[in-house]
Amino acid sequence: MDSNSLMTPPEPSFFESWEAVQQHVQTHSTTQGYAVVTGKGTDKKNGKLNLICDRNGQYENHGGVPEDQKLRKRSSRKCGCRFKVVPRRRPEGEWELQIKHGTHIKVDILYSLQHKN
Repeated sequence: MDSNSLMTPPEPSFFESWEAVQQHVQTHSTTQGYAVVTGKGTDKKNGKLNLICDRNGQYENHGGVPEDQKLRKRSSRKCGCRFKVVPRRRPEGEWELQIKHGTHIKVDILYSLQHKN
């Protein structure tokens, strides 16, 4: 089975509060086998919320020591996934859920298994 076939984005819709949006997206992502976290650029009081895949971004070696010379062999879960949903508060006060990038990068089947409850 294709591991991406399980990872569908939530349907765009409207909500009463940002908490309701976040709960809906979290519940949906859990049932689909991925995890969503709050991304940079979130400003809830001004009506902006960025929800991204927990594997968004790339690993960065900030220490400058080459990987093969490090004493501790660490790893990163980041794989460059660009999945992003963007809830925005409308002038009427309700929150609209928009899908900015609805596909996940294809990764091994362990990806979905790591997020099962």
